[in-house]
Amino acid sequence: MSSPYPSLFPFDQNSFGRQSIIMSSICARRVLHATRPRLVRAHPRGNARFSSTSTQFKSSAPQASWLQDRRTFYGAGGMTLAIAALLWKGQDTYDHLDDPRDRKSLSKVPLNKLISGWIAFTFCSSPTWVDMSETLYNILSQIPIISSITNAIVMRTFFNQFLGGESTSECIPKIEALRKDHIGTLLGYNIEAELDGSSKDMQLILRQTEHVLSSIEAQGDLARQFWPDPSATGGDNRCWVRIKVTGLLPNPIALYHGSNAILEARKEKGLDRDVPYPGFPHDGDWEAALEGKGVTDADRQELMNLRAILEKIASKARENNVRIVIDAEQSWYQPVIDSLTDELMQKYNSLDGPTTCIASFQAYLRRYPQLLDQQIKRADEKGYKLLFKQVRGAYMVTEAARWKKGKREGPGPVWATKEETDASYNYGIQKTLSTVADQVRQDGHSRISVFFATHNSISIDLAIKFLERHGLARRTADTTGSRYQEKWQGVLPLRSYMVSMPTLRKDMTT
Repeated sequence: MSSPYPSLFPFDQNSFGRQSIIMSSICARRVLHATRPRLVRAHPRGNARFSSTSTQFKSSAPQASWLQDRRTFYGAGGMTLAIAALLWKGQDTYDHLDDPRDRKSLSKVPLNKLISGWIAFTFCSSPTWVDMSETLYNILSQIPIISSITNAIVMRTFFNQFLGGESTSECIPKIEALRKDHIGTLLGYNIEAELDGSSKDMQLILRQTEHVLSSIEAQGDLARQFWPDPSATGGDNRCWVRIKVTGLLPNPIALYHGSNAILEARKEKGLDRDVPYPGFPHDGDWEAALEGKGVTDADRQELMNLRAILEKIASKARENNVRIVIDAEQSWYQPVIDSLTDELMQKYNSLDGPTTCIASFQAYLRRYPQLLDQQIKRADEKGYKLLFKQVRGAYMVTEAARWKKGKREGPGPVWATKEETDASYNYGIQKTLSTVADQVRQDGHSRISVFFATHNSISIDLAIKFLERHGLARRTADTTGSRYQEKWQGVLPLRSYMVSMPTLRKDMTT
């Protein structure tokens, strides 16, 4: 499922303290958009039968009204008790130590924002409630009066917490407010492939592309207003736009066929024999996606159209000095996404010019430690700057189910435990920062920029530790935080996204 609403990702820790909270695309508004059409389709006969009954048996109308009032009463009472119980449970499960830095940050947050955030994240912290949320919403949405109350609650809590608005124009005031506090933003529309791989209407794809282009123009205008001279941060003006490749073509099956063709071509060349699925990007991947086994003429045309769209987006981003983040998605689409991202980085991330394209690496994939090593080496050999966002990953359940359903041999693409995923993520922190430090010592500058996207306080502390160890940050005199050396601010353009220390935040982003 996907939602055609923009997300707003602050590049800095927001006001919720050490467990840094961001606005992401997983939100209740997404459920609203996805389920409303189903409600109309799910009960056409029931609605028709009710109309017929009310016409033929007028005496039953008072009884129906009484039943409806009773459902409303029970629904309101049940929802109130459920929310109260959940929030009470949230009190018992909060075990983080009190931190004065949290108090300082929280003191600046409006009370209504604290309450809505508390409700949203209390719900999200319960796997049981997350699993039943769509069913619960469907039930409540069928009850008169309660449906309006439900919608109001969702919009004022989940949607308000996780999304910037329903349009780019709605997001701009929030972006401006964040910039006044020296916080950059990443703007993105939440359209991606459905989990079942079904097709999308071409008009939706065209609208999505226009939304991306308009987002780039809006971020470019804001950058010129708030960050007219980005030279102090390596050309990065802290105005970025995120794209999802699967949302830019109508039939994701073309990505699937192209990815399978890439994997088959690598196998024939003897590549990636000891690399977990879905392997590494290599020269010749794009050609294999177009001409390989199982790729139809329709697939080929869609892939070529996709590349043309990405080139248009990258060119628009370059014109506006806005960086684009190319999201990683499901592993069975990733070979084509890797190939396109690799070629765009080579073209738009030259060593002697501005950098535009940012890859996304998922640490929950078993290939990640090897992939990172290969990508650093490949960027050096090809002569381009490597920019990437490191995340843990978001498709664990579907990845495991797909692997099992396909009866594939060996372990699946995702690490079996969270501990393995954490180790993979932390390896990325250590490897990247040590490489940055080595490049700085040897050449006086780095050819890598990294975005550590995480809510995990252990990873945050580890990153700060390695930054200080390698001389890229120093502890402040009052020991309340760390400051980045000004000349390295462009090397780690999104470190503020993960950092929880207010003193570090202010220095890093100015």
